[in-house]
Amino acid sequence: MLKNFIYAIACIFLVVSCKSKADRVNTDQVKSADNQTQSLIQNLKPIIQGVWVKRDYIEKVIKTQSPVQANDKVIGITTMHFNSAPINGDSLVARVSYDNHEAGDVILKFKNGKNPSAMPFGENELGYSTQNGDTTLILYQYYNKQWVLTPYVKALKQSAGNDLQEGINYLINKGLIAGIYSFTDSLGKIKDVTFNADGTVSGLLNFKRYFVENSFESKKMNNLDQIIFNMFTSEEKPYTFKIDNNTLNLYQVKANADSTLLVRGKLKYQLLRKLSK
Repeated sequence: MLKNFIYAIACIFLVVSCKSKADRVNTDQVKSADNQTQSLIQNLKPIIQGVWVKRDYIEKVIKTQSPVQANDKVIGITTMHFNSAPINGDSLVARVSYDNHEAGDVILKFKNGKNPSAMPFGENELGYSTQNGDTTLILYQYYNKQWVLTPYVKALKQSAGNDLQEGINYLINKGLIAGIYSFTDSLGKIKDVTFNADGTVSGLLNFKRYFVENSFESKKMNNLDQIIFNMFTSEEKPYTFKIDNNTLNLYQVKANADSTLLVRGKLKYQLLRKLSK
């Protein structure tokens, strides 16, 4: 009888001991995972903060000097905006733009992904690389049993009002238009015209702002590059543009007979770039 009692006590002690040991292991694992998450957050917050734009798209816009010709690169996520302040646990919600048109949210998880160089980002994964002091975000997508990598360049440190188009607009303006130009007005006077990368302009008539069209989701009248001045005002004025070396040519623009295509009209203004900005 005593022997059975001692055996029972030993079994209870063994179970309690094993449970206590398992609890310690689980607690240690949780603490380790939490420490890893906090380390990732602290290291990556200053890196990912800001507005990022698909690199091959911007590169083709600048190479061809035409958003229309680069439209084949507008596929999937074209812009990502990270505001690293509101991190909830191990997660951060990023605002993204699909195809330069549709907005959405994607959750970034600060933990290791399937790819050792990335973290879970919605259905995909996100990592980064740094070369010569320049940081590139990399979207990892798994297709046909292999990782497909898409790089993104930082356009802005932050976006005013969470405007997803702001980063694309800034890089296109900077790469194509921004600069100081000489302009001969209707009276034959030569004036300076300044286009800034933030979309402001001075010295050209009464125009205050400009916008280079980069969203071509419509199948109609998207065949020419357009620059629109004073958009969303009563003084809005669109032109089609063409860049020849250092000359920015602005043409009148109108629709064809059945309003399916844009037609370039006569040359309205010719501006000679003196200095890039």
